[in-house]
Amino acid sequence: MIPRFPLDPEAVAAADAAVLPKNGDRPLTMESKDSSLRREWLEAYQGALEKKSSGERQTAPSANSDPAKLVQNCSKQIKRKNIIFIGSEMSYDSFWWKMMFIAPGYTAGEGRGPLRAADMTTIAYVDKDYTFPEKLPLDDLRARHGHSIVKLSTSADIIAAMNDTPEVQVDGCTAQVKLQDVVFFSHGLPSEITLNYKGSIDITLNRSNLMGIRSDVFVEDGSIWSYACRTGNASSSEIFLKDEDAKPRDSLAQKMADRFKVTVHAFMTRSYYRHVIRDPAESDHITKMLKSKRKGQETQVINLSEHYEALPHPGLAENGNAFFGTGSRGEGTNGFALWRKNGSRAMPVSHHTPHGLSQVMVEFKP
Repeated sequence: MIPRFPLDPEAVAAADAAVLPKNGDRPLTMESKDSSLRREWLEAYQGALEKKSSGERQTAPSANSDPAKLVQNCSKQIKRKNIIFIGSEMSYDSFWWKMMFIAPGYTAGEGRGPLRAADMTTIAYVDKDYTFPEKLPLDDLRARHGHSIVKLSTSADIIAAMNDTPEVQVDGCTAQVKLQDVVFFSHGLPSEITLNYKGSIDITLNRSNLMGIRSDVFVEDGSIWSYACRTGNASSSEIFLKDEDAKPRDSLAQKMADRFKVTVHAFMTRSYYRHVIRDPAESDHITKMLKSKRKGQETQVINLSEHYEALPHPGLAENGNAFFGTGSRGEGTNGFALWRKNGSRAMPVSHHTPHGLSQVMVEFKP
């Protein structure tokens, strides 16, 4: 039994209420020990969905309904959809940075980021070099909020995700799905959102393939947020005298604003993720907690504190020398990725490079 995505939030809640108490309210995993409960959960979910669908059919318009009233009731039906794009992180070989994109993506999926509430949400992520524990936050969003999860393998998948705005049936009426808010958490280059930066396959949105996305996919008050580096910058220079020298009107941010007739929020500078997962002032304390708890638990998720976990990632940050106290081995953070249990503590901000540009998130209008 394979459920259709996105999951129905009401049916998810009903299935959770029926099954999770049998397991101490612990979220189900993909491990074999939860296989019977997973089957039971799916049956409960399907039953709740069928019960809900039956109730909706009972209230659907009858064949004798006044056609004029049906037309009036069905007019201007729009279902708003948000998309959260999450890139891979293979540029920094670091305990501190590995979850830098998933963390704010998780926060946005919880409704605590820049996006407005929507009828449906898709999380589109690059499944490259993330371990199973590192991807569990995305499964958590799917299970608790009914978000649809989409894996990105090529640049064409970005286009397909944004063009996925079908007509759906709601209470006997046809509604058109439209994009409301779209956000990108990934690396970037001037006028490129590089969702698989330093990966073997390009998964990129740029000024060229932007034209593959239909121009009518957004609602009238739609918006795009790019937390990738230099989306609003069309120059590779590192020093500027003024913003105009970066050619912002030729940038990907401006091209998106013009094509979709929406407001685009983007950095002209590089983006800065240092404060997203932890306050740097806490770094020494986090390191000490990991050092004190990791012995004998190198393959397990380690609970560090009320706010943090260390997720096992074999091969990550295996540099330096423990004896001489150098690198990640000396620091004691090798082989793990830092996760903040509640997602990001802040959204990324503007960096000071390239020099000479406004260090703010700039609004690009059509």
